[in-house]
Amino acid sequence: MAKDKKLKEFEDRMHGLQERVVAFTNRRYNPEWWADLLERYAAVDAIKKLLSEPVQYGFGKLWEYQALHLSVEHEILNPEYQGFFTESELSEARKRLDDMPDYPTRGGIKFRVRS
Repeated sequence: MAKDKKLKEFEDRMHGLQERVVAFTNRRYNPEWWADLLERYAAVDAIKKLLSEPVQYGFGKLWEYQALHLSVEHEILNPEYQGFFTESELSEARKRLDDMPDYPTRGGIKFRVRS
């Protein structure tokens, strides 16, 4: 039951991600594609899909606006949510973040992949 509650919390958090990005970037970047993706997939499945593909345009835009702390890569490294993802997916998220200059950015917290 606790896992169901945590999953619902994560889903809600991911559904609010677009709004947080728009607010943080002062409306300069609106990742509308994220809302479209969430209409087709549950948040965990959407993120798994993104991590299985090459780095997306939106990730670069978040870096450009110093908002990597709002990326799904950052979000899934939060210890509260790591259990929804495989070690491989968590490692891919960490690699993407570590490959970006100046991460962590303002407001960002560098989470550790569980061991």
